[in-house]
Parts: sequence; structure tokens; C-alpha cells
Amino acid sequence: MTYVLFRNGYYFGNAFWPVYLQNAEFRTQFASSIKPLHDEGIEENSAPLFVADFNGRYIVVFLFSLNPEQKWSILEGGFSDKEMPSNYAVFDVSRNRSVI
Repeated sequence: MTYVLFRNGYYFGNAFWPVYLQNAEFRTQFASSIKPLHDEGIEENSAPLFVADFNGRYIVVFLFSLNPEQKWSILEGGFSDKEMPSNYAVFDVSRNRSVI
């Protein structure tokens, strides 16, 4: 299954995607295909970017493709102990929905 993550009022990946692409140490690129993520360890994991169509509103998001029972982690900065990610939701990405 492939998912996008929404939290703190925006889709994960959309806020700083140009920064991710311009800095090789983030190991980020646009998805060339949808396949399950390979776990390189939390310090090295990087999800691919994708341009999603939300009913005519195009946004860049991280794609999280996982096998059943698969666990996978990614580091994220920008939050403090006082402001942790909140109001999160995971949306399934499929050809039958407006997200692709």
C-alpha cells in the first residue's frame, strides 16, 4: 500500500521539497516508480517525492509505500519538545482516488 502523511496542517514533503532535492545528503528524488521502501536505517532512510493531484491542486508529497506489517522510519527536523507533530492522518494513494 502507498500512503501520504498529513499533519500540522500540511502534507509531509511539501514544505521544504526544494531543499531536500538541492542537498545530496538528504538522498531525496522524485519517484520513478511505486515500490515498497527499503529500510536503510532511520539515519539513512529517505522517501521519494511525488506530485499529487488533490482535485486540481498539485502539491509535492513524500510517498510511503509499505508491504503489509512493514515498519519504516524517517527523521524529520523542525519540531521542538513543545511543538510535536499533531493532527495527523494517513491517506491511501490509489488510482481510484484524487491523490494520483
